Amino acid sequence: MVYYLRVKLLRRVSKERLQHVNQHHENWIRYRSTCENLLHEKYLYLAGAGGYDGLSAEQALRRLATQVESLLARESNDWLQLRRNLDEKTAGTAQPSSD
Repeated sequence: MVYYLRVKLLRRVSKERLQHVNQHHENWIRYRSTCENLLHEKYLYLAGAGGYDGLSAEQALRRLATQVESLLARESNDWLQLRRNLDEKTAGTAQPSSD
């Protein structure tokens, strides 16, 4: 019986560690995606291309600020949703399972 409980505990710990590693990988991908989007917006602004084409310097700067704020707001919302999901999973694993 003790052996069975140890194996069960080891499985659970291993599963949670694997999920934790996968979570860091997913966070890194999201972070890099946001970073690349911000760089893309920066270079469009500097080149006066895309949505910045034909705008005055003041209008282009306003557009840049709006775009950056939009990207950061989306990242913040994604992060909050990710935290909520993680908290729900953690709460779900804290309950004893019927394995």
